[in-house]
Amino acid sequence: MNGEKRSTSPALIILAAGSGRRYGDIKQLAPVGPHGETLVEYSIYDAIVAGIEKIVLVIRKEQERAFRDKLARGVAEDAEIEFVYQEQEVSVVSLGTRIKREKPWGTAHALITAQSRIASSFAVINADDFYGRAAIRAMVQYLRETVASHPGYGALVVYRLRNTLSNFGPVNRGICQLDDDSYLSRIVECHAIRRAGPESVIADAPDDYRILGGDELVSMNLWGLRPEMFVRWHQFFQEFLELAPSVECEFEIPGNVQRMMGAGELRIKAIASDEHWFGLTYPDDFSEVRNRIAALIEKGLYPARL
Repeated sequence: MNGEKRSTSPALIILAAGSGRRYGDIKQLAPVGPHGETLVEYSIYDAIVAGIEKIVLVIRKEQERAFRDKLARGVAEDAEIEFVYQEQEVSVVSLGTRIKREKPWGTAHALITAQSRIASSFAVINADDFYGRAAIRAMVQYLRETVASHPGYGALVVYRLRNTLSNFGPVNRGICQLDDDSYLSRIVECHAIRRAGPESVIADAPDDYRILGGDELVSMNLWGLRPEMFVRWHQFFQEFLELAPSVECEFEIPGNVQRMMGAGELRIKAIASDEHWFGLTYPDDFSEVRNRIAALIEKGLYPARL
C-alpha cells in the first residue's frame, strides 16, 4: 500500500481459506464456467458491476500461486485485487505464546486478517458460494447510503431457506430472527437441514429435530460492516484463544456480531433477497453449479467468457 490514498467506496472481502472437508478439493478454484471460470470470478464480476473497486481475498499462503494464476486474466483485470494470508499459527498475547493448528481459525479470524487492507465499509462473501447479482448490488447500495456514514451499523443479506439447500446432502444454516424494523435480533444455528418434500424441509441432527416451512430467513455470510469493528474483534479473538479452544471450535462472524449487538455496539439491517443461492458443499454439487451458471449465461446475465 505504501501510504497511497485508498478509495473510500465500499470494498469486498472474499473468504477463500476454507479447507473444504466435505467437498474434498480446493473448491474455491473449481472450474464451473464454460472457460474454467470459478465462483470467485462470478462474484468479482457482480461486485464490479455493483461499483466495488477494491477486493481482498483471504487465502492460505500455499494457495496463492493457484489463485494468482486463475485471476491473472479476464474479470480480475477490472478491479484492484489484493491477497492476505489467514495464518494457522496465532499469538496468545496474554500468555506470551503462539499456538498452531491445521484447521482454519474461522470466518471472523479471516476478517481481522484483512484489516490492514481495508479503510472503508466492506461487504463479506464466501469464495465457494454464488449469491446473485441483485443481492450483491443491494448490499453495496446499503453500504454506500447508510453503513458508510453511520457508525455502529451494518447489514446482512438474508435468503429464504428453501432457496439455499443442496440437493446432495444436508447443510447447516443460521436462521435469522428480526425485529419489527427488520434489524437482526438473533441468529440460531440449525444443523443437518435437508428437503422433506416440495413444501418443507427438516432439520435433523442428534440435538435438533424440527419441521421447517422453508420460508425462514437465513444467513449465507453476505455481511456488510465497518472497519471500526476490527478493534473489538481483535479483543474477542484473544479472549477466544485464552479459553484454549479445541480444533473444532471456530471464531465465527455470527457469534461476534451477536456479542456486539448484545452490548448495544452494533445494529444489523436485514436485506431480504429472493435470489437463489447455490454453491459447492458436496462433490455432486459441481455439475449442478455448472448447469446453473450455463443457464444464467443463456439468459444473457453473464458473457460466455468473463
